[in-house]
Amino acid sequence: MPQVGYEVRLYNKGGQYVSAEADDEKDATEKAEAKFEDYFGKAEIAQKIVKRPEDSTPLDMSFHGRLGRSLQRLRVNADKTQKPVAQAVGTSPSQLSKWENGHDEIGSRNADKLLKAIGATVPDLIAEMSTE
Repeated sequence: MPQVGYEVRLYNKGGQYVSAEADDEKDATEKAEAKFEDYFGKAEIAQKIVKRPEDSTPLDMSFHGRLGRSLQRLRVNADKTQKPVAQAVGTSPSQLSKWENGHDEIGSRNADKLLKAIGATVPDLIAEMSTE
């Protein structure tokens, strides 16, 4: 993947985000703000994350990416597929996939439902996250 200058992610209060890339932070921010308004209207921006060219860690390797991968490993280790787990959580398999792949943040209520659906606990999750 070619190196872009800056990537800006803007999150709403529900943990959903839009992102934009540009050669400088100002342009990336302006593009992200326009996308944010298109997708979420006048909703408040809850968080802004900027990935600079010198940052070597992709945004998907962030906390939410690690959390999602850990939840996925726990689900797979419990021998559960996405469809029944997503149904138990009250979401779609595609949304579960987004959480597991770090493409969308999972809120604490959904994470709790997911843990219950796979028979895991918060200490199990913490232990799994510490293996990364």
